[in-house]
Amino acid sequence: LLQLPFLLLWVGALLSILALLLAYLNVRVARPARGVVSNIAAAEKRRLDLLQPISGAAELVQIDRAFTAMVAERERNEAQLVKLSTAVEQSNEGVIITDYAGNIEYVNQALVNNTGYSREQLMGNNPRMLSSGSTSPATFAAMWQRLTSGLPWTGELYNRRRDGTEFIELQTITPLKNEQGEITHYVGVRQDISEQKSIQERLHFLAYFDILTHLPNRVSVLELLQDELEQNLRQGTVGAFLLL
Repeated sequence: LLQLPFLLLWVGALLSILALLLAYLNVRVARPARGVVSNIAAAEKRRLDLLQPISGAAELVQIDRAFTAMVAERERNEAQLVKLSTAVEQSNEGVIITDYAGNIEYVNQALVNNTGYSREQLMGNNPRMLSSGSTSPATFAAMWQRLTSGLPWTGELYNRRRDGTEFIELQTITPLKNEQGEITHYVGVRQDISEQKSIQERLHFLAYFDILTHLPNRVSVLELLQDELEQNLRQGTVGAFLLL
């Protein structure tokens, strides 16, 4: 009977220690763990304003800080991607992205508007579907020589819209590479220069040909004569010029 009070005292002490341990675990582990779970749920809902710092076990605090930093970095990256995507999509110049094999994976609205093809008609196809056949084989050979070497190429290509009209594009095509330096995609920026080329041809005609007869004018004849004289000097030959 005398031992009963001592047993009760020991039981009370153990219960007190257990209560203190549970309280400690709640403050240091359970509550921070609930905070981490709450922050994860907020991140899933994209409610970064609901993210709350936690205190407790150092490991859990460290995990929460790393998670919060990762979520914030992801949000910044996504915002940057949205900005870049919007800029490309709203650009006045056509943009096209193909895989390594040349299959179209993306076109922006400007290219859709200029070619007359819908995105669905372009996706998965090769850009050669737009070719009019007027571009010289030498141009394509020079283009692929640079692209397969990992270098960008800029030049003029003759293409055809869905309605059959031909147009001229100034294109810059750039190979995209992965971390190993291997080409994975090609990005093309295309500008319709048909109007500019038409103006250039008209100005050239006005400068070198008579408007009424469409025959070479004085400037054109003098340039041709100069070329012939230079050629005669190089080759040591003579010639004659007859003026009527």
